[in-house]
Amino acid sequence: QILSLLLAVDTEFHLHGCLGVRDVWIYINLLKKFVFKMFKRENLRKNFLRVKQNIDQNLGRAEQSKVLTEDQQENEKRVDVVKHAFQNISKKAGAVLQAPGTDFDKKLKKLPETALSHAMTESAQALGTDSLLGSVCQLCGDCQMHLAREQVQYEETVEQELVIPLQTIVDVDIPSIMKLRKALTKSILDMDSAKTRLNTVVRQSQVPGANMSSAAAKADVIKDEYEEATLKMENIKDNLSIELCNFASKESEQSSRLLMFLEAQANYHRKVLEAIEDCIPQVALAIKNSSAKPCYGMPLEEHLRLMCRDVALVLEACVLTLLETGMEEEGLFRIAGSAVKLKKLKACFDAHAVDMEEFSSDPHTVAGALKLYLRELPEPLLTFELYDDFIMSAMLPQDQRLQALWSVINRLPKPNYNNLRYLVKFLAKLAEKSDINKMKPSNIAIVIGPNLMWSDKNNTQNMMTSATVSGVTETVITHADWFFPGAFDFHLTGHGSSTALYRESGFPYNTNTHHSDTKPSVEKKMSEEKIEDNRTDERLRKKDIDEKEAGDGIISGTKVTVLPVEQSSVSLLIDGQTWKPEKEVERSGSTDEKSLYSEKWETESESKREIKT
Repeated sequence: QILSLLLAVDTEFHLHGCLGVRDVWIYINLLKKFVFKMFKRENLRKNFLRVKQNIDQNLGRAEQSKVLTEDQQENEKRVDVVKHAFQNISKKAGAVLQAPGTDFDKKLKKLPETALSHAMTESAQALGTDSLLGSVCQLCGDCQMHLAREQVQYEETVEQELVIPLQTIVDVDIPSIMKLRKALTKSILDMDSAKTRLNTVVRQSQVPGANMSSAAAKADVIKDEYEEATLKMENIKDNLSIELCNFASKESEQSSRLLMFLEAQANYHRKVLEAIEDCIPQVALAIKNSSAKPCYGMPLEEHLRLMCRDVALVLEACVLTLLETGMEEEGLFRIAGSAVKLKKLKACFDAHAVDMEEFSSDPHTVAGALKLYLRELPEPLLTFELYDDFIMSAMLPQDQRLQALWSVINRLPKPNYNNLRYLVKFLAKLAEKSDINKMKPSNIAIVIGPNLMWSDKNNTQNMMTSATVSGVTETVITHADWFFPGAFDFHLTGHGSSTALYRESGFPYNTNTHHSDTKPSVEKKMSEEKIEDNRTDERLRKKDIDEKEAGDGIISGTKVTVLPVEQSSVSLLIDGQTWKPEKEVERSGSTDEKSLYSEKWETESESKREIKT
C-alpha cells in the first residue's frame, strides 16, 4: 500500500510536472497515518504474517481456505455489478436535471422555458394585448411558465425518488459490504497463517531431539491464536452474509425506484400535455375570432362572421367605388388594370388598411380586385354543390330555364345569396349604361361568369362549359329584377342589414323582401311594374311607340320583365302590357319565330288587371 501511494504521487508528478502544495500536504498526511498504523508493534507482526501467507498462497506453498458458499460468492459478484449499474444510472439521471439545486425559484430561473416565457410576455406587452399577435404571445408565455413550474417539480421528484436513493446505495450500502469483504479477507489470512504455523510447530515437535516442552507451549499459543482468528472470521462472515442477503432482498425496492421514476415522468408529461391542450383552444379561439385575417382566400361565411357583415368587404368597397367613378368606363371588367396597383390594393385589403380614394381614379384596377376576390374564394360564390344544377338549368329550353335557375339560386346558402344579389344588382346597373361603357350583359357574363362558378372535379373549363357558365351569368344579369325583386341600398351592408331596401323612383319600399324558397308571384311583380310605370306622360309616350312598332312583336327599347306562371310557361310584362304565347312549341334554329308563335297583345286597364289578379 505504501508503494502504491508513492507510485500515485510519482505518476501525478510526471503527468502534470508538479504537484500543488495542497496535494503534497494531503499525500504526506496519508503516509504519516498509514506508516504510524502500519508500524505499531502489534500491527507490524500481523501485517507481516498476512503478507507472508498471501505470498505463499499465490506461489502454491500454502492452501487458501474457502469460507463463502457459491450463493454468497454470486451475491458478492452481483454487488459489484449493481454498484457499477447504479453509478452509471445515477450519473446519467443527474445529467437529465436541467436545474440542479435546492431552491425552487433559483431552479426555475435556470430553465429555458422560463426565459422563453419572459420573452413572450415582454413581446406581448410591446405588441399590445389587444392585438392578435400580442394576445397569442401572452397566452403562449403563460403556458411556457406553467411548463417550467411543472419541470421543476418533476426534477425535484426525480432527485428525491431516484437520484439520491441510488447514490445512497452506491456511497453507503455497497461500501459497507465491501468493507466487510476486506475484513473477511484479512481474517481468512490470519486464520490460514495461524493454521500454517500451528502445523509447522506440530511437525517440529515430532522431530527427534527437539525440545518438547518448548514446542508444546508454542503450539498452545499458536492454537489459541488460530481459534481466535477462526472465531473472528466466522463472525465477520456472518455479518457479510447478512449484508449480502439484505442487499439481495432489496432488489425489488431498488427496482421500484425506477418504476417511481417512470410514474413521475408520466405524471409530468401528462400535466404538461394538459397545460398545452388547455392553451391550444384558447390560442385557436383567439385566432378564429380575430378579424386580423386576409380578405382574399378566406371562406365567405367566415369572413362575414368575423367582419359582422352580410356583404363581403371587398365586394362592397369595390362596388361603391365603381358606382361613383366607373359606371361609364369603357371595357370595365374586361380591360385589365395595373398589375402593381392590383397587388397593392389586394395587400391593403388583406391588411385592413385600404383607402379607396387612392384607387378611385383607376376603376379598372378596382374591377380587377373584385374579380380576383371572387376567383380566390375557396368555394365559388355559386358553390360546388349547385354547379351541376346550374349547368343543367342552363341547358333547358328557354321557357323552362328561368324557373329552373330561380329555384337553384334560392337554394344557395344565405351568405352566398346575399352577396350574389348585391353583385348582380350592381352588374345590372352597369349593363344599363352599356351604350357608354360597351359592357352588355353578354360581355359582362364572359368576364365575370368564370369567377362565379367552377367545378371542384375539373379546374380546367372547356369551351362548352365556359359558354354555359357565361349563359347562366348573362341570364341572371339580364333578369336581375326578376331574380332579386326590389331594390336595396348598396351602402347598408352591415350585419343584419342586407335585406333592407330603400325607396327610389319606380321601386316600392319593402322590408319583407328576403332570401326565400317561395317563388315570386305574378301579381306581386305586376304590382311592382304598375308602380314603376305610374307616370302618365311616360306611358303615353310608350303607347305611341307600341303602335308604331307593334308589328315586330316585342317593342325595342322598352323594359321587359319575365314573370313566372303556372306549368313552366313564360309571361312578359312590357310597359304595363301583358304578353304571353298562345301556345308553346319546341324552339328550332331553322324556323322563323313568326311561324312558331301566335302572339296576342292585351291592353287592359288598371282596374281590369286588379280584378284579374
